[in-house]
Amino acid sequence: MGKGYIKLHRALLDNPIARKAEYAWLWVRLLLKANYKETKFVFNNKVEILKPGQLLTGRKKLSKETGIKETQVYKILNFLEKEQQIEQQKTNKFTVITIRNWGRYQQEKQQKEQPSDNQATTKRQPSDTYKNIKKEKKDNKKIYIAVIDYLNRKTGKKFKTTRGNIKWVEVRLNEGYTLEDFKKVIDIKTSQWKNDPDNNRFLRPETLFGNKFDGYLNEKVTPKGTDKVAGIEAYKEYKFETIDSKMPKGFKDSEQYKRIKKL
Repeated sequence: MGKGYIKLHRALLDNPIARKAEYAWLWVRLLLKANYKETKFVFNNKVEILKPGQLLTGRKKLSKETGIKETQVYKILNFLEKEQQIEQQKTNKFTVITIRNWGRYQQEKQQKEQPSDNQATTKRQPSDTYKNIKKEKKDNKKIYIAVIDYLNRKTGKKFKTTRGNIKWVEVRLNEGYTLEDFKKVIDIKTSQWKNDPDNNRFLRPETLFGNKFDGYLNEKVTPKGTDKVAGIEAYKEYKFETIDSKMPKGFKDSEQYKRIKKL
């Protein structure tokens, strides 16, 4: 592992694990130990490749490195996997852990051979850093407004750009997500929950943009009309209009058959 550095944003303070010392320490340890460039190792006489954002480890090793009990390490890793922060590939000898969205945490420059902390510090110009931070804050503010406005338009609600609402947007932006990602999640969940009395209340920033954001973003939505097309195909296949005797048992009483009759 190189002597370089990683990017650790203050947004981590908004993550629930920040309130659990062992969870936060193990998470930071994983970030520090993850490869920043592709490396190779030999296992069972076969060359295996570790990609950026991956690390080869095990519960015992992590327990020894962090001072956290092995049973607790197991529990925390499963929690991080459930929250879609990591993926685990286990063998009876070791575990390969993948930090999800590593490229979004650590930008492209981070993937190159890293300079030492002293070199990185001396090369930075304070004025440029200040300008970049100021510009980033200004750009992010525009996105906060755009996301909340889009959510209100799609749901018919009236959320304001308060700190309590935009902090969830800020966390996801710091992980590398874009305005289009937010719109996609809003579109997906609105189509599922807007007309559902039980779930409509979850169309809110803290739910949509929380720790399950990446899962929502990757959901596959069935295009509208798919069931109708399926009904037409079944209609053609069995030729119900002329051969009722070949109709599957009980199909006449199904909702699909009723829809077909209306076509």
